[in-house]
Amino acid sequence: MTYPTNLEAVSGLPGTWMVDVIPATYTINQQFEVYTTKGWYQPDANGITSSVPLGTSGPFVVKVDNEQILCSSISGNIITVWASGGLNGRGWNSTTMASHSAGGSANQHVTAIYGSVQGGLPSAGTTQTFTSGTAVQNTASTWATYYIGITGGAAGTVSVAIGSTSAATTTIIPAATGNAVSSQTVHIRVPSSWWIKVTTSVATINASSVIVLDSI
Repeated sequence: MTYPTNLEAVSGLPGTWMVDVIPATYTINQQFEVYTTKGWYQPDANGITSSVPLGTSGPFVVKVDNEQILCSSISGNIITVWASGGLNGRGWNSTTMASHSAGGSANQHVTAIYGSVQGGLPSAGTTQTFTSGTAVQNTASTWATYYIGITGGAAGTVSVAIGSTSAATTTIIPAATGNAVSSQTVHIRVPSSWWIKVTTSVATINASSVIVLDSI
């Protein structure tokens, strides 16, 4: 067995604290209790916090004091330390296993720092042909990231806009002389049902741009 790899860093999740003590060693089926896991959510395929509770789709990592602990599940406020095939999640990421005492509101020493990508890794989508100045719609049921190849020169320009209608009035990349340099790829993330418009001058949009769908 090997350690899981489908982990994405998360940030900005609220801190909490231990309400019991965990020793500096691993024991079978080891668990520990924290005060709350409210506000702990998994990241999506782009590292953005989703609305899916942490631990729903796979392992996650919490930092207790200076030790990182790979965990497998949350039940209420009880967290189970990950273990598989003789491996366990204590001292994750080359941190040092240590004993940890209960904290409190003034000592919020537990934070969630990694989560499994919500629903799994991004899935390959279709390709999209762009015509300069014409918006196309993301018809997928999820957000999608468009990888758009541009070939231009010293005078070439490219601009990209998105929006909830085909007018696509929110400019993401403004046009500027020379910003369509040779052999570049721009990637733009678009919400479900929104539109994206790519406009070029003295530059060429690749015939087929790759779309990667966010996990569902």
